[in-house]
Amino acid sequence: MDHELASCQNVLVDRATRDEDARRRYPESEDDDSWLMGPSNVVSPYLIDVSKIMNCRALRRGGDKTQVRPLEPNTHIRRRLSHSLGVAGLAVPIAKLLGLHPDLTHAAGLGHDMGHTPFGHTGEVTLSRLSEKKICHEILGVVIAQKVERRGRGLNLTHQTLLCLRDHSRGDGQFGTETCESEESALVMHTDKIDYFWADYHDIFERGDCLNPLDYPELVGLAQWFGKGYRSRTAKCLRALCLESKAAGRISFGLCEEAMRLTRVKEIMYGKIYNVVNRRAEVISLIERVYRALEKIAPHLDPVFFIALLGDQELLGLAKKDNLSPADLAGLSATEILANLKETKLDLTSPDLGW
Repeated sequence: MDHELASCQNVLVDRATRDEDARRRYPESEDDDSWLMGPSNVVSPYLIDVSKIMNCRALRRGGDKTQVRPLEPNTHIRRRLSHSLGVAGLAVPIAKLLGLHPDLTHAAGLGHDMGHTPFGHTGEVTLSRLSEKKICHEILGVVIAQKVERRGRGLNLTHQTLLCLRDHSRGDGQFGTETCESEESALVMHTDKIDYFWADYHDIFERGDCLNPLDYPELVGLAQWFGKGYRSRTAKCLRALCLESKAAGRISFGLCEEAMRLTRVKEIMYGKIYNVVNRRAEVISLIERVYRALEKIAPHLDPVFFIALLGDQELLGLAKKDNLSPADLAGLSATEILANLKETKLDLTSPDLGW
């Protein structure tokens, strides 16, 4: 570790979330993981959240949900699950270095995208239009964590972890931390962006089978300024984040040259790249077809909720059928989940965190 980075050790320790502040919606007596609970100096409550998320079905489904390139057979192309693992892998050592809570950071990094619909943001936008409701994956993730997992009992995550899940998303907006309730939440928000821009860049331009980098010279020049590959680019960003955070006395990544250049990367990616590689028109057609079919053959179901619980391949399989019938829904992840829920008409737009 270089001298400057070593000087960041524990600079934010006084702003770290504490174990003793953790609280859950339901008491220990109603928690499936009560055998792990007890004094926080034995097992951190946020480490228990890590265990809960690591074993949940929503995280598993992320292995079949688009990160940036849908309908791709190459399993090395990142999916939501691999992105979530990447965010946790980057954020935890930074939290440890700065003196923040590594277990809360780990839980937030793992769980932040478990509310994503099939085909990523295209699915989210399409379902919002079809249902005339604002479907946001960060809100849906909190709903799933509280009211869908474990046959509707929920994971009973700490309020602190749920807030991190709710507050991580920025889309194409500014990377401000004003809405983040903790420094760990702010760290995961920034790490999410750092990971997905450089992971997406790699999967789009450095595999040789998607877009031609020669068509985007400014973006390629920015990438080369940051380094030769994903690891060097993320490392440069995270090092700058640590140094800027040390100077600010809080998590900050917006004033340094690295942050400003990454903002330009964001503008190009959202303005010129994502709409192309997301195969938006094709994906929208698939989602619309399944949505309309569900309205006809299963009017008792909320088509948004049902589709949100599917993986890419499950939705694709339904879309390929000429005459979808109720029998075609058997054996799907969404069907399994809904069969075990007492309440299947959930408000997917409310995180319900006022407790």
